[in-house]
Amino acid sequence: DPGPTWPIEPSWQGQVSLALAGDNDRTGCIPGDTEVYSRGVFIAWSDAQSFDSWRYEINTRRMASASGYGEYTLCSDWAAGVVNDNAKLYPLRDDPKREGLYDIYKPAATRQSNPSIYGDASGLYVAWDDNRWDDPRHQGWLHNRDVFMARWGLRADAVYISPVLDGGTATEWYALSWWAATEYGDDLLFQTRFGDDPFPPQEPVSTTSWTEWTGNPSSTYLGCPAGAGCYYDAPGRRMVDPEGRDWVWCCESGDPTCSDRPDCPPDYRYMQYKIIFRHMGAPCPGYSYRKTAVSRVKVYYEGLQSLYLPLVVRH
Repeated sequence: DPGPTWPIEPSWQGQVSLALAGDNDRTGCIPGDTEVYSRGVFIAWSDAQSFDSWRYEINTRRMASASGYGEYTLCSDWAAGVVNDNAKLYPLRDDPKREGLYDIYKPAATRQSNPSIYGDASGLYVAWDDNRWDDPRHQGWLHNRDVFMARWGLRADAVYISPVLDGGTATEWYALSWWAATEYGDDLLFQTRFGDDPFPPQEPVSTTSWTEWTGNPSSTYLGCPAGAGCYYDAPGRRMVDPEGRDWVWCCESGDPTCSDRPDCPPDYRYMQYKIIFRHMGAPCPGYSYRKTAVSRVKVYYEGLQSLYLPLVVRH
């Protein structure tokens, strides 16, 4: 049979970064192995084996020991992967028909280089630079590169809070959606809060200019109603204020045709979302929780402009 068309070897690999793993930094390392591995090193490098010189990826691996300092094993199920995968640049670059799609999709993870890695019991941290925000059609000498960081290996409950999102004016916030993968036994929840200035409180409380964290669950297992202190447990849910009111299904002031609907919440210029990772129990001893991740979050809102489609009337 003919050999694979790619990856084409030899490929460039370089810019290696190493970090020592501690004695207490344990891992399953090998699927089905009952041994607990520790020590060793974390490895990260820039690799061009997947495509061509337009796309370098940061790869990570782990070496660990089950029997002391004498023997080390290349782990197959922990820290073995590609950081920020799913680049879309390569088909957009060469097809003139797709040129306009670059501005729409903003392809990520292109020409990643210069990794720096650190690992401990709380997870694996990798920092690098890449040109995901650069325009590959740009012909000048000055190009855009930025520094990014990813964390892998959250072992317990963890929280991520987004930057403050600016609607540009008093805004109606409609829906929250996301793309994610959850490991067996893990739970992934979201919350939102809204404000009138770009300086939210560090504490999870309401102030004169910011609301409490809110949620709109799709089921009853969370034990809380829509509003303050609850969660979004599924993508595509309508965003709500602390009283559980949403901007999509509400009654405008003075509208007699929707008296059975709740009043509209006030409009806010700013909002934040919070991602909550939770462990709900291991399915078996030694199970490793390291594959729950969120790849994209989308916020639907009505901002500064309204666009109307042309009206077509047929007689």
